[in-house]
Amino acid sequence: MRANRTLIMLLTLSETYAIAQSPMIGDGFQESTHTNIGINGLVVDETITKVGRDFYELFYQNWNAPVSTTTYSLFIREQPMNGMGSQIAIFINETEIFTRRVQPRYDVLEGMAKYAADIASQYVQHYESVVQQLSNEDQQGSGIF
Repeated sequence: MRANRTLIMLLTLSETYAIAQSPMIGDGFQESTHTNIGINGLVVDETITKVGRDFYELFYQNWNAPVSTTTYSLFIREQPMNGMGSQIAIFINETEIFTRRVQPRYDVLEGMAKYAADIASQYVQHYESVVQQLSNEDQQGSGIF
């Protein structure tokens, strides 16, 4: 299963999906720019350490991608911190939805990954409902009163 995700990610990255690193922004995370190619539900692992990799694996085990007509990409980024642990951030379409400092304890990672997967799922579902509401006939028009 991991090999399939890696193969899909490599094929996607090598063909038309370009992730370019730009200078540091905000809390030290690097902003990625990408070309939207219409792949729905892409989960990109941008972790560095074993703690980050474990978080990603646990997140992916708990991630239930909502059935959605909107295109979104989910990025899991890690910023190693001095001392023990790392800061993990989750972005959906370049919008940061989750940032926490995680410890290298596996039981803590399990709980945090499940919590993050729930937040990400709720965000995508809410985003979908807002898009549907805004595409309603009542919400469309010329903007002239």
